Amino acid sequence: MSTHPYSDRILALAGVFQAATLADQVARRGMVPQAEYETCIGSLFEMEPPNPEAVYGSRHEIRLGLKSLLEQMKGEDSKRNIYLTRYALGLLLLERKLAKNPQMLGWIGKELERAQQSVQHFGLTHSSTIARLAEIYSHSISELKPRIMVSGENNHLHNEENVNKVRAVLLAGIRSAVLWHQCGGRRWQLLFQRRRIIAMAQELAGS
Repeated sequence: MSTHPYSDRILALAGVFQAATLADQVARRGMVPQAEYETCIGSLFEMEPPNPEAVYGSRHEIRLGLKSLLEQMKGEDSKRNIYLTRYALGLLLLERKLAKNPQMLGWIGKELERAQQSVQHFGLTHSSTIARLAEIYSHSISELKPRIMVSGENNHLHNEENVNKVRAVLLAGIRSAVLWHQCGGRRWQLLFQRRRIIAMAQELAGS
């Protein structure tokens, strides 16, 4: 049984939904809100956080994910995005596949350590850093099945920088999915603990 507070679990799940939301926004609009984007990418480099919330800086930095999580789980069809839910569930599934592949997991960890040099030299969301993260995703998570197929506007998805952004935020989504599982999260809870998840997400979004 997880010793983490339930709030940690929902913050991590919100991290998954924030990554899924950003991937969807890049694919459909070709742009993302910068602060939320930086939070998502920054979570990849929090290797030894003192607590789960520190992965994102604070719960305030993950409000986009909390909002998306609530919209997807409260059953309001007008606010539900089937693609976003598909991406989020896909990330949770691929994290479990990754957990069974310690060689790939170790490789990703080493490559992220190397990518920190790009962050120090160029910056967290510089195109060179994002391209490096996208390459890590392509050589690891993309090899797992089923692959996440992102839908959107062709003019955005044919832009290399946008493709790199999508892959980078999906890699960050995997990091949040790892945290979700470490905090006791399981996919069956999305169905059988829906009310509890919604209540905690509302509490966190309002705090």
